[in-house]
Amino acid sequence: MNQPPVFVHAADLHLGAPLLGLGEGLDPTAREELIRLVDSAFDNLIDMTIEVGAEFLVLAGDIYDGVEREARAQIKFAEGLRRLVDKGIGVYMVHGNHDPLIDQRVDVVRLPDQVVVFQSGPVQSHRHELRDGGHVLVCGVSFARIHESENLALGFRSVERQDALAVIGVLHTNVGGASSGHGDYSPCRPSDLETGPVDYWALGHVHKRQVKRFGDRRFWAYSGNIQGRDAGERGPKGALVVPIVPGGVEEPRFVALDEFRFETLQIDCSAMTDFTDISAEVDHQLSECSKDLPLVVRVELHGRSRAVKATGKVRSGKTTLESALQELCADSLNGGYIEAVDDRLSPPVDLESLREENSLVGDVLRDIDALDESRMVEILGSEHPVFSIEHDLDEMRRLMISFVLDELVADGEDKT
Repeated sequence: MNQPPVFVHAADLHLGAPLLGLGEGLDPTAREELIRLVDSAFDNLIDMTIEVGAEFLVLAGDIYDGVEREARAQIKFAEGLRRLVDKGIGVYMVHGNHDPLIDQRVDVVRLPDQVVVFQSGPVQSHRHELRDGGHVLVCGVSFARIHESENLALGFRSVERQDALAVIGVLHTNVGGASSGHGDYSPCRPSDLETGPVDYWALGHVHKRQVKRFGDRRFWAYSGNIQGRDAGERGPKGALVVPIVPGGVEEPRFVALDEFRFETLQIDCSAMTDFTDISAEVDHQLSECSKDLPLVVRVELHGRSRAVKATGKVRSGKTTLESALQELCADSLNGGYIEAVDDRLSPPVDLESLREENSLVGDVLRDIDALDESRMVEILGSEHPVFSIEHDLDEMRRLMISFVLDELVADGEDKT
């Protein structure tokens, strides 16, 4: 049985962007290596598009990181697209809030003539002939300004499907508007996408991958970016391969393209006594992350723990927590780095002694011991973090005591 034709959906390349917010654990050599790897993610996108035999590539905005469009990034981008068109692969692209079509832009190189750049203004449609017969409509519109407030999705309602196998819409947008937690650029509602003539919305702007089915052979999707650029962009990054079938598309398939990954580890040190315990838990959590890509890791240490003395001793010596963990966990980092350690440890407390004290803390602890669940809800409110997941009553008391101690016992006070 013949496989259906496919296209590739990518977005938010942010070519020319620096790696922002890297921690103190990275030296200049490490930073340079990561910047080199960032460039390789775009090469991976071009290679993958060719390898899957794609009919075309759609790019949903923020190709460049800024209006000025760094010259080296422009050259790299044009060279990559030239490889595609030389293989007979189409390219369709829009510009977003980082790289809108405004007069300040300076083009260092011309893109291949075969590349279709959708302009600002009315939505434009392009008929793409498939290699094995039939055609699809690829439709799109670019930002004319950085702060685009118009709901551009509504303009796609004018698209006429006629006899196209599928209609693909390419758009940089914030589905859900300001309430989604992302920059409010060209905001639209899910219903604006789902009631139009488009079968597959290739969206850009949100860097976290999302795929939403809204009907038979119909989807809207954010492909996410192709390479994480800071600690807030964790996990695999890449693009979507989308099969074309009569009347729409089949479910997109994610393909990872990143060259390294950011991870943040939460380490509860409450039961730990020394730095060996901490490094062992860091190593364990790293073993559950990617095993084939370098990891750039932030470690957050929290809890009331005897290990607070050990971390303090490391910091007061000739090394740092970052370099100490880097050395102890090197194999699990796959050639990556511990870029930052957030040490939130505080000294442990002797709860039994505190309970017996004739003090505010003692009174509160004894009162918590006597609480039932309904009274806890009444005091804290049902939205309090202690009720965010199901616990038995003893566990809820323990969590509540932890919150109280953080408030009433000074972090620097050692009660052991």
